[in-house]
Amino acid sequence: MEGFEPFKSLVIQVMKKLRKVGQQALDFIIYGHVFIALCAAFSTLATAKLLNQPNNLSLKDGQLACFVGAATFFLYNLHKPVTYFLRKQFMENQRFKRTKAFEIPLSILSILAAILCVYYFFQLNKNSQMLLMGMAILSLGYVLPILGKGRRLRDIGLLKIFLIAFVWAIITVVLPFLQIHHPSKNDLCLSLLCIERMCFIFALCIPFDIRDMDWDSRTNVKTIPLSIGSEKAKTVGYIALIISLSMSYLLMNLTNYSEMQFLGSAIIYLLTALMLSKTHKNRSDYFFYGGVDGLILGQSLTIILIA
Repeated sequence: MEGFEPFKSLVIQVMKKLRKVGQQALDFIIYGHVFIALCAAFSTLATAKLLNQPNNLSLKDGQLACFVGAATFFLYNLHKPVTYFLRKQFMENQRFKRTKAFEIPLSILSILAAILCVYYFFQLNKNSQMLLMGMAILSLGYVLPILGKGRRLRDIGLLKIFLIAFVWAIITVVLPFLQIHHPSKNDLCLSLLCIERMCFIFALCIPFDIRDMDWDSRTNVKTIPLSIGSEKAKTVGYIALIISLSMSYLLMNLTNYSEMQFLGSAIIYLLTALMLSKTHKNRSDYFFYGGVDGLILGQSLTIILIA
């Protein structure tokens, strides 16, 4: 057995190295906002799937999803350094340190993402371009201190959560609708899809607001959990999920959702309610960035893969 000791030691060292590399890769995906960008891309594909049914997704659908993913990646990675520049007292925050470790590759990838967005923007139709210009102004206003004295749109009262839900719904629902618009898909379907997506994202934002209660309190940013308490905020999230479920049911009756797609989405809403019930501000970042955000990907894959 003694002859195996060097081999055993080597295996342990290799396992430690692999664990470290795996941890770094996971941190890059999570803290570098690669995962949320994928969620946005697949959320766009899910809408395209609903609009295309019974046909399959096309290359143009994939290109539009890549554009949305790249734009999401760029904006999220722009938001983080601006936030910490404006709030220097949080420079020691653990999330900032982990993001800082990938500063160079994220900067390079963000520049490439911006170039891709500019190129693809001119491939879109005029209605989509007009929509994106409006959303770009809102998104940059959320990130950059356009209000003076270091204040952004996200710093205005309860606006933050509604702004995120609104922009996400417009980009992942209305944008593909404008690009793919089928005469058989009427405005009622568009409205129902928007409400469903907006309420779903709204419910997913509640856990993040609960997590950030200390941060928002110190920076005087009013959020729903700070205004009514975390437990009542969760109740608001449950109500939003019920609305999303109702919209999905109506869409099923309008033939946009198949019965199996509706059932899959309903399961995702139940999982979202469960995650919401388990939320508290001391949860790990992986709970929020992986678990909560992952529900967006879960819903999207459910719609795309289930006929």
